[in-house]
Amino acid sequence: MTQRHDRQLLATDSLLARDRSSRLIVLIAWIIFLLIVPSFIGARISYDWFGYSTPGALLGLAMTIFIATATLPRFFVKVSALRAFVTVDLLQTFINQRSGSAGPNERVYVAYGPGLHISFPWESRDSAQNVSLEEVSEPFQVTVQLKQGPIHIKGSVRLRPDITKLVPFLGGVASIVSEVTDLIESKIIQRLGGKENIFEVLTSVRDLNDYLHEQFAVGEGGDGVAEFEERFGVNVGDVTVAEILPSEEVQKTMAGLAEAQIIAEGTAILMGYKNAEGVKRAKTRGTVTQNDINKARDRFMAASDNIKMTLDANEYTLKVEGLEKLDPETVKALGQAAALYGAATQNQKGGGKPKQKGGQNG
Repeated sequence: MTQRHDRQLLATDSLLARDRSSRLIVLIAWIIFLLIVPSFIGARISYDWFGYSTPGALLGLAMTIFIATATLPRFFVKVSALRAFVTVDLLQTFINQRSGSAGPNERVYVAYGPGLHISFPWESRDSAQNVSLEEVSEPFQVTVQLKQGPIHIKGSVRLRPDITKLVPFLGGVASIVSEVTDLIESKIIQRLGGKENIFEVLTSVRDLNDYLHEQFAVGEGGDGVAEFEERFGVNVGDVTVAEILPSEEVQKTMAGLAEAQIIAEGTAILMGYKNAEGVKRAKTRGTVTQNDINKARDRFMAASDNIKMTLDANEYTLKVEGLEKLDPETVKALGQAAALYGAATQNQKGGGKPKQKGGQNG
């Protein structure tokens, strides 16, 4: 497939439709008028008044030079390289004032490309109608909602004014970026909206760029691209996605999953197994218990500085042989004694005395 708008890379005045012959005829007629009429009138008046025509002819020549110096620049438009210029034909606006006469009004705006060109002297010129033909890069950021959560996509789009549609460009330049961003977002949603695996999307930057290049820069463009370019008078050079990131919530979830996977693998290695699957099979066979796995996991997390413990409570395991033979009152008393011992130990570590709760004395 070929790249679209190749001719726009070397945009010249030859791409513009303009009545060049009429402008040339008007210029030639004006030059002939200046060369003949002032000198002839001056010579005629001088001859009638003084009997000889030479002084009047010289005066007419001086008037020719003065008028030519003042008016001839109005017959030319000079445009710099990679620039374009739009004028307003005031004569057309004056003679075509009928409401709804769309045909003649199409000639009101006159476009010029790079170089020196002949124009009508009555064309209005305004520096605000000077258009750069250089390609510019505009950043964009879109959010796409996937089934597993939203993702944020950052990239850039390259835009170049269409020299054949300068008036639509000047009329819509303020909203071009937002419009093309919406179009890009619709294309990305169309491409990624049905995907379920967010990991697959995060690694599909190249595939997404190929898709957007095909839609915006190759062939005749996808649905909506040609309409956008026609409406706003631009050519979309290319669209590039630079970054695909999940939302903060999804990032935390992914980080948690990755961390859990690392801890499981590290625990397995610490227990002498190749991977977490080996530990799982050993647990199924009864070779290891969950308590063994928990202890190995804690040692791995402590060794990797991935666990920080704060002693907020004391845990006590009371193992008494034949505990089931004790009566309930004895078991309750043992529990209360253990709790009191723990509270006392905690206060001693903190340098204070145990607090006495109000109530009945036991």
